[in-house]
Amino acid sequence: MTKISKYIKQSLMILTVFLFSVFNPLSGQNKVGTTIFQFLKVMPDAQSTGMGDAVTSTINNANAVFYNPAGLSDVKKGDLSLSFYKYFFDVKTTSLSLAYNIGTGGTLGLHTIFTDVGSIDVTTTEQLVFLEDGTYNPGLTGETISPSQMVVGLSLAKSLTEKFSFGVSSKYVREDLVMASADGFVFDFGLLYKTGYRTLQTSAVIRNFGPEVSFRDDDPETDNVDFDSYPPPQTLVIGVSGFIISSASPMFFRSEEQSLRAAFEIVGPRDYGQQYNTGLEWGYKDLLFIRSGYKFNYDTQGINFGMGVRINNFRGDYSYASYGKYLLNIHRISAGIEF
Repeated sequence: MTKISKYIKQSLMILTVFLFSVFNPLSGQNKVGTTIFQFLKVMPDAQSTGMGDAVTSTINNANAVFYNPAGLSDVKKGDLSLSFYKYFFDVKTTSLSLAYNIGTGGTLGLHTIFTDVGSIDVTTTEQLVFLEDGTYNPGLTGETISPSQMVVGLSLAKSLTEKFSFGVSSKYVREDLVMASADGFVFDFGLLYKTGYRTLQTSAVIRNFGPEVSFRDDDPETDNVDFDSYPPPQTLVIGVSGFIISSASPMFFRSEEQSLRAAFEIVGPRDYGQQYNTGLEWGYKDLLFIRSGYKFNYDTQGINFGMGVRINNFRGDYSYASYGKYLLNIHRISAGIEF
């Protein structure tokens, strides 16, 4: 074993121990709702959500910036992706991600996410009156507000060996509720290890690591309100994946036309108990893909489905995510190109 191999192995062990000691997946069982920037937990990419978000050890395009920045190291030259989905009520989210391989320096990634919450009517108790025509005004003032959420991020990934890659992301996050707002920086750290045993890959990611943040009172008509500070939704994810069926080094069955990839993740959010993501992706001639996933121990999320097509360097994806009978389901669409 060479000195660099020993160094990488030791560094990986030290980082893994650090991640678990600082961010124990089981430590959040009694901390539901104690983090800020909750929207960071909702992923925009249709390809990945179709597999139940179980992609930290599989994703290898520009959307790796959302899941595991180490996955950017597999981008050969350049990759661009655009995603859109409509959330509950009138909430709309658009994301754009870009990755570019700069050679020996690694792979750079850029991304942005913008969420438009829509227009919300402003109401006051003073307006709870009957109008001259006899109709009742439920507190409407005639004014509206438009809250929003935004993320802008920069990532860097590099392969240290043919098997081992790492990546980091720095993200500026802002949440504007009109009357109050909050912003700050959070960081992602990711590892990707190709074991060398057929197509088996493993990953370790910590997302949204950063200091506590509090909202600011932006209403000029009120006295400054002191808000409590909360940490961002830090999450540790450990993943493993492999091809059950493929044309090259499958785990079980070989096929020249079909592929079947399976993925599993242990998710340790700071503000909840331990969760699990599972995903499958069936492919035909690297042209058509059908995906499914299931998320265990989530309050609302459960089963996911998706499909995608790939034609030359272009790809298009769709996913459906169930949020239970009391909430609306989410349909995502994504388009991407390798260049």
